[in-house]
Amino acid sequence: MGANLGAMLVASVLAACAGVGQGPSPEPAQLRLHTLSAGEIAGTNAQTAYDAVQRLRPEFLHWTRGSVSAGAGLAIFIDENRASSADELRAIPAESVREIRFLDASEATFRYGSGYPAGALVVVTGASPPSSR
Repeated sequence: MGANLGAMLVASVLAACAGVGQGPSPEPAQLRLHTLSAGEIAGTNAQTAYDAVQRLRPEFLHWTRGSVSAGAGLAIFIDENRASSADELRAIPAESVREIRFLDASEATFRYGSGYPAGALVVVTGASPPSSR
């Protein structure tokens, strides 16, 4: 009985350590919830990237956590360049968007460094080279 308990303890410790040192890795279902694809956007009559987000994932723009409101602190990156505001999404034609992804605060910090308490919205257009994830 003691050997079985010891084996279970070792297996538990190894399982807990397996993810140490790796960045955030969302589950596939979570990734779909946090991502808008070009195909989803094409299925709407959205004219701009902003329209697409508003219609398909409005929570991206209005996400709140604790006392931090996304409207005040959400960082926007368009082809890896920091945008000054979400209004810049209105200048991007919907058909040029490859992907729009919401990163929560921890994912944004892992990718871009500290200072993103409301997370980040990452827009990839046809003008940017494909990413290697």
